[in-house]
Amino acid sequence: MKVIILIALIAGIFANCAVNPTPGPGCKKCKNNVADGCEECHDGYHTATTNAMTCSLCATGCKECNNNLLASCTSCLDGFYRGSPNFPSRCLACHVSCETCTGPGATADTGCGICADGYYDNLSTGNKCLACHASCATCTGPGATAATGCGICADGYYDNASTGNKCLACHASCEKCDGAGAKACDGCADGYYPNPSTAANVDSCLACHVSCEKCNGAGAAACDGCAEGYFSTPTSSTEKCPACPEECSACTGLTACTACKDDSTPENGRCNSFGGYLFSGIAIIFTLLTLI
Repeated sequence: MKVIILIALIAGIFANCAVNPTPGPGCKKCKNNVADGCEECHDGYHTATTNAMTCSLCATGCKECNNNLLASCTSCLDGFYRGSPNFPSRCLACHVSCETCTGPGATADTGCGICADGYYDNLSTGNKCLACHASCATCTGPGATAATGCGICADGYYDNASTGNKCLACHASCEKCDGAGAKACDGCADGYYPNPSTAANVDSCLACHVSCEKCNGAGAAACDGCAEGYFSTPTSSTEKCPACPEECSACTGLTACTACKDDSTPENGRCNSFGGYLFSGIAIIFTLLTLI
C-alpha cells in the first residue's frame, strides 16, 4: 500500500481507488470493492497496464488510448485530430480558430469544423472561422454590436444595456467588471489591489506602489512583481522592488544593468561604460553632420 501511495505522489497523474475511493482526476468510477481499483477512467486517461487499479494519463490530445505513448491514441479530444497517414494514432492540434477539425488547416477543405470561442462561422470563401471583435468572447459575426454578431462579452468588458456597442471596456483598474467606472470591478487588473475599505461608494481597486508590477496591498513592501526599471529583493520587509540605477532601463541589482536607456550595451553591469559614451558621441556627431 505504501508503495502504491508513493508512486501516485511521485507521478502526479494517477487516481487510485485503493488509496482514495473518491474518484480523482484520472478515475471516473471506482469498482464496488475499492481494492479492485478503477472501473472507468476519465477522457484523456487509460487503465495502467502494470496496475489495473490506476488510471494513467494519455499523451497530449488523446481522448482514448492504449498507453501514454504518442502513437497509441484511438480517439482525440476536441481541438485535436487524428494524425497523418504516417501517424494515424497520434492526435495533433487543430488550427487555433477551430474547436473541432479533421485536419490542420483553417479552411473547411483543410479540416476546420466547429469554430472555437472567439471566432464565428464564415459563410463566404476563405478561412472557415473568423475572429470576433476584441470586445466579444463569443459572436455570430464580426461586429461590436448585438446586431452585427457580438454575443457574450470578453474579460475586461461589460454588457452595455443601451444602444451602440454591446460590450464596453471596464475601467483600467478592473480585470473584469459588471458595469462602468472604478466602483464596478469584479477583480483587479495588474498594478492594482482590492480596496480593503468596507465603506460604501468607494473604488473597488487601488493602485499599487509605482515600483510594483503587481501587488497584494499598499506600499513598496507589498509588491508581487516589479515594474520596469526596478529589480526584485523578495526578502526585504520594507522595499521589494528598489529602483535600478538612473542610466539603466532594466537591471537585476544596483550594479547589474541588463539594458541601458541610451541603447548601449552594459559592460560589467554598468551603462556608463566607454562603449556607451562612444556610441553616444558618434550619434551626436552624426546628428550635427546632417545639419550642416
